[in-house]
Amino acid sequence: MSFKKYLNYYKNIKTEKFIFPLQNLILSGEEFYNCVTNLDNEFKHFNNLKKGSRISIFYENSVEYILLSTYLINKGFVLVPINTTLSTKEIRYILKVSSSSFIIASKNLKKKINFCNKIIFFDFSKNLIKKQNKKYQNLLINSSNSIKRPSVLLFTSGSTGKPKGSLLTLENILFNARAIAEHHKLNHNSISLVLMPMFHNNGYVGTFLSNFMVGGKLIVVPANLILLKFWHFIQKYKVTHTSVMVSVLSMITTLNTPTKKNYLKTIAVGGQKAPENLIKRFEKKFKTIAVVNYGLTETTSISAAVPLDKKIRKYNSIGKPLPGVKIKILDEEKNTLKNQGIGEICITGKNVIKSYFDDKKLTRERFFKKYLKTGDFGKIDKNKNLYFFSRKDLLIIKNGENIYPIEIENQLYKIKNIEECAVVGIEDKIYGDEIYAFIKGKNNYLKEDYIFSFLHKNLAKFKIPKKLFFLGKNIKIKEFPKTASKKILYPKLMQIVRNEISKK
Repeated sequence: MSFKKYLNYYKNIKTEKFIFPLQNLILSGEEFYNCVTNLDNEFKHFNNLKKGSRISIFYENSVEYILLSTYLINKGFVLVPINTTLSTKEIRYILKVSSSSFIIASKNLKKKINFCNKIIFFDFSKNLIKKQNKKYQNLLINSSNSIKRPSVLLFTSGSTGKPKGSLLTLENILFNARAIAEHHKLNHNSISLVLMPMFHNNGYVGTFLSNFMVGGKLIVVPANLILLKFWHFIQKYKVTHTSVMVSVLSMITTLNTPTKKNYLKTIAVGGQKAPENLIKRFEKKFKTIAVVNYGLTETTSISAAVPLDKKIRKYNSIGKPLPGVKIKILDEEKNTLKNQGIGEICITGKNVIKSYFDDKKLTRERFFKKYLKTGDFGKIDKNKNLYFFSRKDLLIIKNGENIYPIEIENQLYKIKNIEECAVVGIEDKIYGDEIYAFIKGKNNYLKEDYIFSFLHKNLAKFKIPKKLFFLGKNIKIKEFPKTASKKILYPKLMQIVRNEISKK
């Protein structure tokens, strides 16, 4: 496998392949290739850097992001994407820990990184589109051809809040992107909408790179500016595939059905367990296949995905392992549970990192016989369907009974006017843990008595929440706290409950 061959594919493609609606820019495959190779003119001094040097980039989804990421990886450097929503303190930490040689950023974002003395400001110029300078053309690919070489360093917050680094090799990202493309049946005729943040593995590998490798067309937009215009972009550019988080799918489902033809064939859904009822409602309303998937930053992107064929799909599953990926369930004594019992989901394959960046202790804790211990509870059946129950640190233990938040959330999502919900457990002197549910309704028709009545009919008594928090009503927050990639921040909800309890 080689990154070079995928870039070279675009060299003589005259048709438009890259569209940036908010930047009012369209590039053909050839123009994209020229831009990438011409970056050697912009960054001549990089030729003196050692291969494997780490270089941070600080951009939202944009032409600059895809050009720089492609260029830096091809040059043999390690790309260090930085989340644009991080605080200055968090950015400082990542730059220090990664020992980045430089940080490249748009001038529009310079306020957050003015503290750094190794900044390179770069914004797209149409001069890059001109045919490449032959003097620099051959310098683009002059790094080791080894697919084992580090290529991307992604930082995500750990349970302690301290960011942990996942160092992805070229093999990791190419293997996983190819597997995703094959599973989703992406090809050179596919048109993908990239709206997940590209500084996140799902946006970069799961949506961008999987389509880039098969020569499809890409529509790239900033994640935070797209939601209300989602179907407008789908129709205008005849988008056939995209990827979103569960919370975004829930919001999209409330929007009106497109009045014109819906070109969207598949929409990948991840980030957290997708309620079965939500998936069925979306597919029925929009006649689009929702591809529920499961993965972590440590597994590059997706490790398991539901089949496209509805006849063999299990709607309460998070999918089957992708080809080349092995998944097993371990109990607390690290024994493998076969086709029964709930334990920790463990993964191995060419998409899994070998170790955490500069953290031997964490690596020892999280790996067992080459399997990554995900920290997620799940089970796998005889047909290799994987089922997710909870993060280990979100498991609720009430009166000695294990309760998985998803059990209660799945029932809440069956109630028509609930748009989003989240269930947490808070320590209790009597029960061990007590259950609380946060609910965001579509309108004011949600009645507490009705919800409790519904839950009592569908759940065991000990699984009924002690209290319901209605966003914007009996609690001040109007929206769920979320990460940049739209995952609900459960620890913040837990702290909100603790604060409410302490007031009494």
